[in-house]
Amino acid sequence: MKIEDDDPFKDQFDNDLMAFNDHKQIFSPSELFSFFKNKTNADIEYKIVKDLNRTVLGKSEFKIDHKTGKNELFNVLNAYAMYDPEISYC
Repeated sequence: MKIEDDDPFKDQFDNDLMAFNDHKQIFSPSELFSFFKNKTNADIEYKIVKDLNRTVLGKSEFKIDHKTGKNELFNVLNAYAMYDPEISYC
């Protein structure tokens, strides 16, 4: 999924990323993960939750409500989708 220049999601993402990069520091992978896992997009969230419900049958650790922040698979998928909006989540 390519984010178009006029997409409001792209603008918000760009603003957040610029604010994050303004610190002029090198961030560790865990710091980057923490930053991006807390970003949300309703369309991407819907797609990830839909897929989680279909693919992790029997895995109780992945059935945790993603809104609690404790569903590790959701967190990774969402963080990557926010990190790389051109690839996003499809």
